[in-house]
Amino acid sequence: MTELPDIFWLDTIGIRISAVLFLCGVILSYLLVSWREKQHGYSQISGNRVLAVCLFGGLIPGRLFWVLENFSVYAESPLKALYVMDGGFDFCGVMIGVLTALTAYSVQVRRMPVRLLDTVMPCLLLCAALFRLGRVSAQPGVWFGILFYLFVFLFLFLFYTRLNARGISVSVSMLTAGAERLVSNLYGLDSHAADALIPSLTVIAFGLVLLAATLRQGPGKPVILFDLDGTLMDSEQMVADCFLTLFVRHGRGEEFTDEIRQKVFGPPLRDMMAELFPDQDPDRMVKEYQTIQNGMADSGRVKLFDGTRQILESLKRKGYILGIVSSRMTESCRFWTGRLGIAGLFAAILGRDSFERPKPYPDGILAACDKLNTGHDSCIYIGDNGTDVEAAKHAGVYAVGYVSNEDKFIEILDAKPNAVIYDLRELNELLKENHAWTYDRM
Repeated sequence: MTELPDIFWLDTIGIRISAVLFLCGVILSYLLVSWREKQHGYSQISGNRVLAVCLFGGLIPGRLFWVLENFSVYAESPLKALYVMDGGFDFCGVMIGVLTALTAYSVQVRRMPVRLLDTVMPCLLLCAALFRLGRVSAQPGVWFGILFYLFVFLFLFLFYTRLNARGISVSVSMLTAGAERLVSNLYGLDSHAADALIPSLTVIAFGLVLLAATLRQGPGKPVILFDLDGTLMDSEQMVADCFLTLFVRHGRGEEFTDEIRQKVFGPPLRDMMAELFPDQDPDRMVKEYQTIQNGMADSGRVKLFDGTRQILESLKRKGYILGIVSSRMTESCRFWTGRLGIAGLFAAILGRDSFERPKPYPDGILAACDKLNTGHDSCIYIGDNGTDVEAAKHAGVYAVGYVSNEDKFIEILDAKPNAVIYDLRELNELLKENHAWTYDRM
């Protein structure tokens, strides 16, 4: 075992350069993981928890592996094993510890482990590379590991969304760590790898098993969530007639222009009432609107889009979990899906009153996944408005823009969905694609 020759002194205080660099690596990795977590639809709190899990899950096994590799030294003085700056940590042990801890954490919080591991594990390579910079003056051979780790980290980070299969990043990260330790052991490039033969082979074995599982298994069936109005049921005529009636009742019939007609589809009803009738109580206007709408229930103005029932029944038979997230109130959603004979096909139906913030916020989608007792790491949301696409992207799920009204095509396109369809039956072809169902296709 060799002490790290990287201490510099400030008066009587010795500071280890590698420890400072490691801290920098942790901070940078934390920022990168938090950024990616936000893209995936998770809060800052999630990034903080992931950091805590990594620190506790990785450092203890890393230290344990180091002590076992240098057992003869620590057997003479067991208490030295508690001095973490004496010798350090074994990186292979850190990788295995983080892998195990994050997997357990993901299962506990209903997340897909490989998606989180794909985000975190490459960042460990960055931490290890920065940590070793403090030893290059004494051991030039350490440059091999530094450059190797940085190259793989940059490749995985820059091309993350193009790998097109979950598990690739974590597998490559494990193989990289094991291969670097093995080469450094065989060629004497790093004194800290002198006793790392078994740990390096263990990490390589982990990486190979993960890679084989990734290549053998597909992404699985995603949860499929739908908007209701304009996506499953054609209620445009009814909604327009309800608003026209409301405008006429309040002596403003001539103000219901084509522009307003297009505007009323999508946003929460109460928000539209507050905007269109600022001098009225929005809650009272909503009730008046609902009364008008209930009177049109038997008018034939509402129907399913062509092929909707068939595609929903087909997806249900194939084992997909289906749900609805709508800006319409939950009771109204249940009324219309029941009236149209499709209510039994959905495992969850959430209206505007079931979540805190409306679309384009992700609250409804996340609430639906929570109600379905599943994470949103493999989910599709289909809607006919730009706000539907934005909500899906904010939730970190796969966004499908459904063009049921050509007037909304530009709005949908500007929101940058993952896919655009013109008929719900196109989902059959879309679901044949072999990729993970998230905003970045990873």
